[in-house]
Amino acid sequence: MRNYMVYFNLGEQDEICCEICGKRGRFDRGGFDLHHIIYRSHGGSDNVENVILLCRDHHNKAHSGEIHAQVLTARHEMFMNENKTD
Repeated sequence: MRNYMVYFNLGEQDEICCEICGKRGRFDRGGFDLHHIIYRSHGGSDNVENVILLCRDHHNKAHSGEIHAQVLTARHEMFMNENKTD
């Protein structure tokens, strides 16, 4: 989580959003999860490029296979490009 928060310059009380649906909330209020696009058990890293922020509903759908890794990767790449903090 720390890599993600540092990359996007976020604090615990900052507003965040699901990278799939745009649902908004705060880290410290729950309802959001960081999801490894490539699971760590399959060699995935904790790097920000492999971690996507999802609302609980979309996180469950990612784990059930309703949202494929290719879709998560594409959405996350777009999100990263749109929200760079140079």
